[in-house]
Amino acid sequence: MLEEHVWEQEIDLRDYILVLWRWKSFIIALFIVAVIAAAGGSMLMTPVYEVSATLALGTYNDPVYTNPISVREILTSDDTLRTVVDRLGLEVTAEEMPAFKNTISISEIKNTRFLEIKVLHEDPFTARAIIKEMVNVFREKSLQTYEAERRLLEEHLKTLEENLRETEQSITAFKESLRKMDGDSKINDVEKEVQRNNLLLYIGNAELNRINLMNAYRSAEKQLLDLQPARLVEEPSIPVNPVKPRKVLNVAIAGVLSLMVGVFLAFVLEYFKNNPLTAEELKQASGKA
Repeated sequence: MLEEHVWEQEIDLRDYILVLWRWKSFIIALFIVAVIAAAGGSMLMTPVYEVSATLALGTYNDPVYTNPISVREILTSDDTLRTVVDRLGLEVTAEEMPAFKNTISISEIKNTRFLEIKVLHEDPFTARAIIKEMVNVFREKSLQTYEAERRLLEEHLKTLEENLRETEQSITAFKESLRKMDGDSKINDVEKEVQRNNLLLYIGNAELNRINLMNAYRSAEKQLLDLQPARLVEEPSIPVNPVKPRKVLNVAIAGVLSLMVGVFLAFVLEYFKNNPLTAEELKQASGKA
């Protein structure tokens, strides 16, 4: 029984192969037509380029203009994009604005203050101009907040500088008082010791205060030097190859699908060749149609 079952399987497999061999010309022709059609269609399609750039958010703390989620919403808002379109002279109507917005994608680079901006367009130079103008519009909107943060740091530095100067003057005055007291013969030794200890205590406290002020000043100075508005990390580059159409992929998919369809049709045609419809079945089929 086992040998008979294996023999039947071998006969079935051979029959399948013979069917494919008999219809090989049809399958190959369908494959060639599909590949040529996919290649021709891809050649006729307008190429689309993708330009990307990395936007570094401002180094100051603001709930809107340095928040990646808020910045993404501002960059893709209708107000920002309409300004970009008007400045670049692009022909984008109000009805076309949603489609134009879909050509722009912004994603947050994890654990950084960077956003990646991508723009799809038929002209890579226009895509690059769109990115740069989006950043310019955003910088203009956030400039007031950035300038306010900068002024606060500058005022804080000025206050620290004044306090530091006053502290140094106090230290100089205490030291001068200590020098004069040591040379004053009218004061007895006990009083001198008391006054000396008090002056040394004042000088010590003033020196400690001066050190704290110096540390605070250096920290604020570093914050001011590091303070940056939103900016492009590097200029967006012009891509050499388009991202659409993907000619090789289109041809490969068309080839695989045509082979699958060709094999399926070969078995269907072979079945009806060996089992033609009777006149009654044809009559019923035409009646249903």
